[in-house]
Amino acid sequence: LETVVVPAGDFEGCVRVETTNRLAYRGQLSVKRETRWYKEGVGVVKSMSESGGDLRSRSELLEFQIPAE
Repeated sequence: LETVVVPAGDFEGCVRVETTNRLAYRGQLSVKRETRWYKEGVGVVKSMSESGGDLRSRSELLEFQIPAE
């Protein structure tokens, strides 16, 4: 479990999930690695993906609300 700091705040107890995918497109093979941090009751608070060692995308939670019942 990790603490993740994003614009929406500090989230303790996040689970980090790392995945590696092999993609084939028009005869080209590439490897895409993704890392996502999940917080129970919130969802994904941060994610990053890279391909060929280069950072391709990054997202961070800006804000969230727990809906009133």
